[in-house]
Amino acid sequence: MPQTRDFDVDQISVFIDGERVADLDSVGWDDSADHEHNRTMGDDGNIWVIVDEEVEATVAVKAVSQSIPRLERAYKNAETVSLAVQYADAEPRVESNFLDGKFLGFGPADDYENDSMPMYEGSLQFDRVEHEYDE
Repeated sequence: MPQTRDFDVDQISVFIDGERVADLDSVGWDDSADHEHNRTMGDDGNIWVIVDEEVEATVAVKAVSQSIPRLERAYKNAETVSLAVQYADAEPRVESNFLDGKFLGFGPADDYENDSMPMYEGSLQFDRVEHEYDE
């Protein structure tokens, strides 16, 4: 079942490669990755292998964000990046770590309203995500 999550940016912190994203406007992702079970033969019989699908995420920052050069460089240079989200106390998750990702696009958004501040948006794709829960 698809789960797309969007959060109040005043309640979370977002980091790209350990550097906090400044002037964050929004972050979200599609957490609907299915686990596909592939049946393979091994020396000791049948082995089940779990294969994760890729996770897509979006990050938007205000046009005044000091993080824009870093994000744009990661996109233009096809750098592999990680993204970490630290949640507010009310969330069951403490942190989510998106690993081995690449920017699919990054640049000025063209869908802002005249009375709002322009934004820069990026879309990313990650090989895997790990969620940490408060236990």
